[in-house]
Amino acid sequence: MNLKKQICLLILAAGMSLPLGAVPLDMKSTLGAPFAKDGQQAENLRRGEKDVIRLSWDGGKRKWAEFFWRKAFAPLNYFESVRVTVTCEAGGKMRPTGLNLRFIDKDGEIFQFPGKLSFAPDGTAKVSCQFRYDAPARNSWKANANAVKNGKIDLPIRFLGVSVEYPNGSGEGELILRSIDVETV
Repeated sequence: MNLKKQICLLILAAGMSLPLGAVPLDMKSTLGAPFAKDGQQAENLRRGEKDVIRLSWDGGKRKWAEFFWRKAFAPLNYFESVRVTVTCEAGGKMRPTGLNLRFIDKDGEIFQFPGKLSFAPDGTAKVSCQFRYDAPARNSWKANANAVKNGKIDLPIRFLGVSVEYPNGSGEGELILRSIDVETV
């Protein structure tokens, strides 16, 4: 791990803001699929020198696919505004239409930030979401019965996972997550 990444992770753990510049998240982290019985899977792969995550699903069985990190990333204890950028590529014939990023706050409220996918001719796409900690939530719900849903981000938050949108009944599809970068802006 390079020195810049180590310093940024220490700053995150201490609850301070990140310095300028994006911090890549570890692509060796594993994702779980709560609807594995419906054909949803997440798999860690190595492509040359790079770790990637392959998400796959059967669009004939569910209207969307969702995946969560099995091991939580360090929390974002304090920030005014954060941007998360995911670089991905379509892995099959059917291209998904959206990649939504999900975060969970200290009270168990889940926040979803939508990202529309627009693929370049080479099959790659980037989704970026930026939000402020004090902005009202547009799309949130309780993680469980004990969670508190108040429509605002109660720090700290953690990157919980992603959901993938695709046309209903579209069949099998896959999306390769090539990188995930987090930066305060």
